[in-house]
Amino acid sequence: MTGRSNAGAEIIAAFTILAIAASGCSSTSSDGKPAATKQQSPGPGTERAAGKQRDKEVTVKTNTRPITVEGEVIDAWCYCSGVMGPGRGAEHEKCARLCVAGGVSAGILTDDGTVYIAAKHQAYKGCNGLLLPYVAKRVRATGWVAEKGGCRVLKISKVELAEKESSGKNSDKQPEPSGAEER
Repeated sequence: MTGRSNAGAEIIAAFTILAIAASGCSSTSSDGKPAATKQQSPGPGTERAAGKQRDKEVTVKTNTRPITVEGEVIDAWCYCSGVMGPGRGAEHEKCARLCVAGGVSAGILTDDGTVYIAAKHQAYKGCNGLLLPYVAKRVRATGWVAEKGGCRVLKISKVELAEKESSGKNSDKQPEPSGAEER
């Protein structure tokens, strides 16, 4: 019986503490004015605009430069690791599609053997969905590249199928990519 009465006292003490804490909470401040309320979240358009502006500011301040690259869209793991043979070309297309659709990073393999990891498209969006239709195909991608520690990471602003014949050159002296506000 003493166990139950102790439990009852503990419950009463808990409710008392909650009541005291709740009495300190009020919708008015000590000077009688309404207390601050939670702000409404901005609409989806406002959030997107803020993301574009943040993206533009970050790109300008960092180790990036405009670039246009041409090459084959690959899944970076199979190509770089060699676990699936050469990891490129039409014979690897089915595997590469499954890998990229599953979340393995897509990349662009240029004629000189350079791999650009396609890391970003807009604000917080990756490139896999953007590049999935082009897996095992030759593309021309315009955007920005960042290089560090031997890794080349590409933020794509525009991608299109490339012509079959290639000059075999990548250029970093291109005019500012269209859609500069999305850097």
